[in-house]
Parts: sequence; structure tokens; C-alpha cells
Amino acid sequence: MVSFIYLVIPDKCIRSLFASWGKEMFKLTFSTIIGALATVGALGYGLWCFRKGKSHQSQIMMRFRIAAQGFTIVAILGGLFMSANPTTPKLPAAAK
Repeated sequence: MVSFIYLVIPDKCIRSLFASWGKEMFKLTFSTIIGALATVGALGYGLWCFRKGKSHQSQIMMRFRIAAQGFTIVAILGGLFMSANPTTPKLPAAAK
């Protein structure tokens, strides 16, 4: 798969694409990753509690799961908004 990508897209384009993403893209996706991990953790622990017969604790974890899913959706939408409205100034065409 990787060799196919290199055949279709030149190496220079790939390097410039990943260089432009850099730290900004990591900052945008970090909160999404944290939200997804919190969702999976709450779901797993909630199901484990349900299996052990701790229905009250299971219900609390399922409510936390809903909150974590909401956080993840807000993080995704925030990331889309931030990437659609970049705050970094554009260089003039002559400086490139």
C-alpha cells in the first residue's frame, strides 16, 4: 500500500503535506484521542461492572460514557473549525 502511494504521489508532496500538519494537527487530534480513549474506558468498565452485578456503578459509567462521547464530538468539530480557519499568517507569494 505504501509503495502504491509513493507511485501516485511524489515524495516531495508527501513531505510538504506532513510538514505543514506538524504540531498543529497533533494539538487538534490530541483531544479527540483522549475523548475516544475515555469513551472506550468508560464503556469497558461499565460493562465489567454490569457483568459483576454492580448495576449502580455500571449506570454511572454509562452516563460518563455519554459525556465522553459528547466531548469527543465537540473536539472533532472544534478541530474541523480550527483547520478551516487557520490563524497562522500566510506568507506572500514572493517569499515562498
